[in-house]
Amino acid sequence: MTGRIANVSIVLLLLATGPAMAQNRGTKKEQDACQADVFRVCDEAVPDEKKIVDCLNRKLPELSAACQRLIEPDPKKRTKEF
Repeated sequence: MTGRIANVSIVLLLLATGPAMAQNRGTKKEQDACQADVFRVCDEAVPDEKKIVDCLNRKLPELSAACQRLIEPDPKKRTKEF
């Protein structure tokens, strides 16, 4: 399990610094919120980075508001208020 958490942490770090992210790179708190969502919603995708990112984007409505804020920078496209 520790290896899986490390893999998810790496993916979330890449999400927060990758070119797909807009101006909001995500705070540590937001990244932590996404880690919980990854295990709750996209557990089957771990540890594959591309599959995790695809899953998070595909399942945006199921993510917490904090994670949606990190994954979808456009507030109009989010399904929850932060």
